Amino acid sequence: MECIQWQMPPIPQLVTAGHGTWRPGMQHFRRSFGLYDIIFVKSGCLYMEEDGVEYAIGPHHLLVLEPGEGT
Repeated sequence: MECIQWQMPPIPQLVTAGHGTWRPGMQHFRRSFGLYDIIFVKSGCLYMEEDGVEYAIGPHHLLVLEPGEGT
């Protein structure tokens, strides 16, 4: 019998989930994750910067941050 093999990245796993409400002017502390971070904005606009790149994430949009990057 023949066998087919190939390399593929691990299947994504959910490690933790949370939510928060940010009022205008609030800032999050600087951090760096070893995992993917998915940020979903329900309403308003989230302004953030990662490694010198500025983002404005509006309602019903998300941003995926790669592992090891800093905010």
